[in-house]
Amino acid sequence: MNRQTKVLLVFTILFLISSCATNKTKEEAVIGSNSPDDLYSEIELSSSNFSGMSARGTIAIEGNDKMSLDISAMLGIKVLRAYLHEDKAKAAIFYSNTNLEQDNIYNDLEEKLRLSFSRELLLSLFKGSVPTLTGDMITKEARADGELYSHVLNTGAEYFLLDSQKRLKQYQQKNSDNSATITFLFSDYSVIEGYAIPQRIDFKIPQLEIDATLKYINPRLMIPSNYKFDFELPASGERKRI
Repeated sequence: MNRQTKVLLVFTILFLISSCATNKTKEEAVIGSNSPDDLYSEIELSSSNFSGMSARGTIAIEGNDKMSLDISAMLGIKVLRAYLHEDKAKAAIFYSNTNLEQDNIYNDLEEKLRLSFSRELLLSLFKGSVPTLTGDMITKEARADGELYSHVLNTGAEYFLLDSQKRLKQYQQKNSDNSATITFLFSDYSVIEGYAIPQRIDFKIPQLEIDATLKYINPRLMIPSNYKFDFELPASGERKRI
């Protein structure tokens, strides 16, 4: 599997595992941040894995249960389409010259990561906000660079670092034996209709040699009326489906 494909696979894994995982309990909420209902933006995805090249596309988030991601390479060639709605998710990677052994690749990466992403968490992170977390397994630590919230999960632990303005600065999750770590860094915040939206999200998975940047271009809080979240998978001979 080449390094470009590996970056795209991480997006699909986040979509798929977030359709069935949950981190919530029924205790009193102790952390959460204000976020817009909807978000739509053109995006630019770049990575050291892409040999200096970048991909463009769109991201759309509606409410707390629907998200769509569309990424195209240079010359507008579609390379990734992903869709998440409630407890359903699907994704397709399009490569005319890449032979993906679908199940083996997906199962291999999922086993290596062993991380827990709920739908609410995934949508919140792409909005640059903190989901409502509950229960007594949360600790708070005051630091020079902000406030760090630690939350114990069944699969390990997650950490939210908020700056002095209560904006999400970093999210990190580690599995139980620290064999896998995923880190999101949020920066270049802009205030849009009263909401702080990061226009740059860096994410890193050292164990998979992934270091990528997602930039929002002209983000807005209204989804175009003609935008279609769902999509039809291409014919079997034309698709590489995860």
